[in-house]
Amino acid sequence: MDTTTVLTLLVLALSFAYFGFFMPKAKRPDVHPLIIQEQANVSQIRKTDSETVVYRSKLTTFISPLLAAREDSIRNLQDVILRAHSKKSLSVKQIDPTTKKPVEKGWAEILLNIKHFASNLYTKNDWKDLQKDSEKIVAVILEPTFEWFILYLTCMQYGLTLVPLQHTLTETEAFLILDDCKAKNVVVSKTWAKKISPFHEKLNVIVAGSDEKNFSKNKIHSYFSFDDMLHDPTIAANPDNKFGPEKVLFDTVAYILYERNSSKQLVGNLITHANAVSILSSYISIIPESKTISAKDSIHIVESLADPTALNLMNVGLYNCCSFILTNTDDGELAMDDMFTLSPSIVYVPSAILRDMASLMKTQIEKLPVGEKKLFEYAFSFVGRCINSSGFLPGWSFWHLAYFMHFKKQIGGKVRFIYTDGNNHSSIVSYIRKIFGCQVFCTAGPYSTGGAICCSLYGDYKQEKYSSVGPPLPCCEIKLVDYESKDLKLKVSDVPNPQGQILVRGANVSTFGLNNKLGDEKNNNKFTEDGWLKTDQFGCMFPNRTLRVLGDKFIMNYPLSTFDEYCLESNYIADAVTTIIETKKQKKVVVVAFPRPSALYTAAADAKKSYMLKTVSTNEWCISLVYDDLWKIFVGKGINFLQFNPESTSELESENGKVTFELRLVPDRFTRSNGWLNKVMYPFLNAGSKLE
Repeated sequence: MDTTTVLTLLVLALSFAYFGFFMPKAKRPDVHPLIIQEQANVSQIRKTDSETVVYRSKLTTFISPLLAAREDSIRNLQDVILRAHSKKSLSVKQIDPTTKKPVEKGWAEILLNIKHFASNLYTKNDWKDLQKDSEKIVAVILEPTFEWFILYLTCMQYGLTLVPLQHTLTETEAFLILDDCKAKNVVVSKTWAKKISPFHEKLNVIVAGSDEKNFSKNKIHSYFSFDDMLHDPTIAANPDNKFGPEKVLFDTVAYILYERNSSKQLVGNLITHANAVSILSSYISIIPESKTISAKDSIHIVESLADPTALNLMNVGLYNCCSFILTNTDDGELAMDDMFTLSPSIVYVPSAILRDMASLMKTQIEKLPVGEKKLFEYAFSFVGRCINSSGFLPGWSFWHLAYFMHFKKQIGGKVRFIYTDGNNHSSIVSYIRKIFGCQVFCTAGPYSTGGAICCSLYGDYKQEKYSSVGPPLPCCEIKLVDYESKDLKLKVSDVPNPQGQILVRGANVSTFGLNNKLGDEKNNNKFTEDGWLKTDQFGCMFPNRTLRVLGDKFIMNYPLSTFDEYCLESNYIADAVTTIIETKKQKKVVVVAFPRPSALYTAAADAKKSYMLKTVSTNEWCISLVYDDLWKIFVGKGINFLQFNPESTSELESENGKVTFELRLVPDRFTRSNGWLNKVMYPFLNAGSKLE
């Protein structure tokens, strides 16, 4: 076959692919454009000029009730779990830390584990009845493991209250929470079994992955092995104790979510079974029927099961009888390795890990040969045109075969949905969607609403234009009200994006906190007369009726979370935290950034400068390079109140009203374990004591 014939056939093949596949598909976006253009219903009137109209999901009109449950037969999480058992498809996998190979528990083993654990828990506590609230509370300080999963199912099925705590908490914070919730039982790792020994109240400490004999000499606490709790239930030796899963009422507390409020006070939010069911029903309802989550899906939860979004997705998976994958890592590369091994279809990753994954992929692409890199840039722009202009993920194409199929295989090849939290990383969300060819959902909400008031819609590819967490979930409605304090003034009359304090009302709202009864004055201050919850968060509404959560920290009426987002647009920054340092003489905005090592290495090599990541904090050339890049980005975004490269401090600030800006580079990624990531202040990053 001569060259002319080959070229002719190639042109015909490409023409057929374009005219037969991409042109028709470009006219059929993944969702109807009108759904994305206006993503929420709005009320016709508003009560006062100091508040916005009320925003609701498109799935719930103002003459219909907010979504409480998808089925009348599913009113609590006990019903959800019994439904999962009946389908016999429930399973859970994790990577064995010694063999580095997947280990799986099937539905029959899970069911037996739940029964034995509940029986042993009943006997160890000598429970005659469950009338005392403190007897029903079980705390957990544990990485994502089989034990965490079994404990969760046991508590939800038997009507016990769970207190999920991050395994990266400090001992002081954990002790304060245990003291507040009055839990008598706590499930911990071997490491935490030693840390918890000084706690002053007597506890039944159930240790995962360890022999309790190592701790049997403790004078205060009683130690038990989790493995022993799964075998030979002692209830068999005492048949008078008949502990079974009685019917759980919808207003029974399922779990307690602890957080620090804007006043730094510790607050325990009681999330009932009804709250949790309304959230899982909403998550399912906003996905098109043709793309819905089913028993064929496997849900991979990375790093923590104590995150509200992780709990909500676990409930979604139980309702749909999915299989689960649990991994404990705060490193993007290790998370992707686990995805490659276990091939999930739905993934939850905290936002810091998502940013790390994006940085890794950018580094991988930067290492391509020059010619191949140019081809990839064309392929990437092709995907961008399909998504941004025509509203569809391209899927099959020549570029998919050449590049994107191989990228997607790095996360298992089957991922359909990625869930993450927050809205201050829109450029990362867009990048991940294009690289892996899957839907990326951003969700957020205060702990008092189960961590969920909004979620991105399927097919919404406008996050870079409207950096939001989507419209309200069908279970709730939201509005913004004017807010004014000494340092902050937000008005709903701002055009085109009204700003204000976020108020929420709906089936997902916790009506009272731990130790605050419904009629207490302290609790009533959280609600308006007509039942709106006043949150500690502020937000703005975009023209497409989606919510951007602005957080609770501002400088010159400007949200600090926006600085984090703008920093991610720099090619030199993998992650960033913005904070304010105030002294008597000046107010300073400090951006602490973890740089992208490969980008700095390439820039340093081109400039013939020395560079090592471990000394980046003191490398003046690197700091100057990133500083100048951020200056261009901030000025381009219209931030005109920062004083760059000031020659003086307080005198300059007092003269022109500008705020000093400082950049600090650090050689460590931002993780919960090293203290940079403080998830107690959901959903944003907080530098905490690192800058003090």
